[in-house]
Amino acid sequence: MPVLPNILLGFLGGQLFQRALYDQVWYPYLTTEVGSLKSKVSALERQDAVTFYRSVANAPGNLQMIMMIAAATVLISTLGQTLLNPAKRTANLLSFISFFIATGLYALKVHPIIRDIGSAGVVRPKADVEAAQLFHIALWQALTGMSLVTALLLQVAVDTDPEEAELQAAPPRTKKNRSSKVE
Repeated sequence: MPVLPNILLGFLGGQLFQRALYDQVWYPYLTTEVGSLKSKVSALERQDAVTFYRSVANAPGNLQMIMMIAAATVLISTLGQTLLNPAKRTANLLSFISFFIATGLYALKVHPIIRDIGSAGVVRPKADVEAAQLFHIALWQALTGMSLVTALLLQVAVDTDPEEAELQAAPPRTKKNRSSKVE
């Protein structure tokens, strides 16, 4: 399998896990009722996250386009490898499904909330609404990240062929110089 899908998965994973810096404050409260979240996380942490997600929402369209092209390339590549490589069809299919789930979660759950935060402008919603939005972003991005890491691990497993690894690990043979005479 080509290296490009792995590089693109790494790029997309980096973009996603950069956001975990702001999402990690919500992880201890994943089982907490959404209505009580505003008292659990400070206003400063919520404001930092809102500011970050506004900048993500207002990012240049080129970055969004690059991310969509990268995701489409990975989807097409993993689907193509599923169809073309019968020996590793199961792993390729699982990788495709995992990345398809990650893409769907991001497009259907995370992106609309980020777009809502960005379109609000300077007006902030009530603290409980804001906390619920940030909580849902953290939750769905965590699930997206798990699906993306699963796809990446499956891609790495598909790329590792034991016979190829042996060939690459074996040192090249050298010719013996028989023409030298000892005097």
